[in-house]
Parts: sequence; C-alpha cells; structure tokens
Amino acid sequence: MYDFGLWLTSLIGQLSRQGIGTVWLLTAIPYAFFIVGMTFNSPFSDKYTKSGQNRYWFVAFPLLLSGSALILQHSTFYK
Repeated sequence: MYDFGLWLTSLIGQLSRQGIGTVWLLTAIPYAFFIVGMTFNSPFSDKYTKSGQNRYWFVAFPLLLSGSALILQHSTFYK
C-alpha cells in the first residue's frame, strides 16, 4: 500500500494539474472505499461462516472487484 500511495499521488498530481489539496482529496478516495469495504466485509465474514468453514468468498470477491477496477481504469485511461 505504501508504494501505491506514492505512485497514485504523483500520477494524480501530474494529470490533474491542481493544487495539493485537490490531489490529496482525490488520492483519499480509494482509501475511503477500502475502509468501508473492510468495515462491512469483516462482520459479514464472522456472521455467515461458522467456525472452521472456508471464508474463500470474503477474500476472493474484494480481490476480484479491485482487480476489475484496475483493469477498467487501465482500459479507459490508455485509449
């Protein structure tokens, strides 16, 4: 995550040509989604899986969603 934060901040700064406040707000958006996702995913994982069961989908679905978002971003940005 540390490298992602450094890369994302410099990328948004170069592409938007806005002030540091705007770049900071745009950089905070993915982290806000991460916080909300973790806050809702962990209680659902505890509630809907019994002890000893596999929590595969509670890990796989967020990873698939994040990967799809990166592919979508790449396909729309580099046209």
